[in-house]
Amino acid sequence: MINTVSLQLKTKTQTVHSSGHLNISLDNMFKKKKFKYCFPCPKSNKNNPDQGCHNSCMKGLEEDSAQIDQFVRIVLLPCSCAWQVKATTIDGVTPLFNACSTGSFTCTEVLLEHGAKPQSEACQPSPIHEASSKGRAACIESLISWGADVDYDIPHLGTPLYIACVSQQLQCTQKLLDGGANVQKGRFLDTPLHAAAQKDCPDIIRLLLEFGANINARNVELQRPVETAPPSSTAESVLLLYEATPQSLCQLCRLSIRNYMGRSRLHLIPHLKLPTLLKSFLQYR
Repeated sequence: MINTVSLQLKTKTQTVHSSGHLNISLDNMFKKKKFKYCFPCPKSNKNNPDQGCHNSCMKGLEEDSAQIDQFVRIVLLPCSCAWQVKATTIDGVTPLFNACSTGSFTCTEVLLEHGAKPQSEACQPSPIHEASSKGRAACIESLISWGADVDYDIPHLGTPLYIACVSQQLQCTQKLLDGGANVQKGRFLDTPLHAAAQKDCPDIIRLLLEFGANINARNVELQRPVETAPPSSTAESVLLLYEATPQSLCQLCRLSIRNYMGRSRLHLIPHLKLPTLLKSFLQYR
């Protein structure tokens, strides 16, 4: 079976080189076993026929992300794994989850283009939660553009925004908020602001407050975010300062306009007949 794959790769290599789309030698990579985790064919493992696509999105990407992203797009997926994009392991893991876990934006896009579901099924590991926990902002943006639910709430984890705050991922927090995530929705009564305060993340705290986070929200222990922050920490100082400082009229107007539009229509802001400066202001840019 490996010989069959090798023959397919050599044929593909000649085609790719002749069209000028790939500047690397796949033959050389095959000889050097660059893609040693990518080659299992659908029939190479009778106990796990979906192994090839999962490994392509996980183990193979660890060695040379840029080259393997090209390999997945141009060679591997079209020749052997196009039908496996929705396959799951015994643990419910999909190739899309693995791609988000390793942070491969190109591989994530390829899978979505070939029919992978951006939203995981119930009781399956969630790609958007995984990307949020590991700082894969590009993957989050891709998932949102393909229709992933930014407020998908898993009872024992919470929302992607809550996970991003717990994991102290500022860029992911920004992407989720830009995508319309509910700034108040976390895990049970814990809000993302509670999580950021507990982790002493002043930059994330400021970002959440700009997007209208309620500084007086109480968790299951009836504590406000400032009460969950470490004593004498930067997070506590930021929250205390915010409590003592009235919000600007500009900030109140922006929040009111965004709330009036509704989170499901925030992506339409660029199409409003408004000056570019005002549209950028409404989008926090």
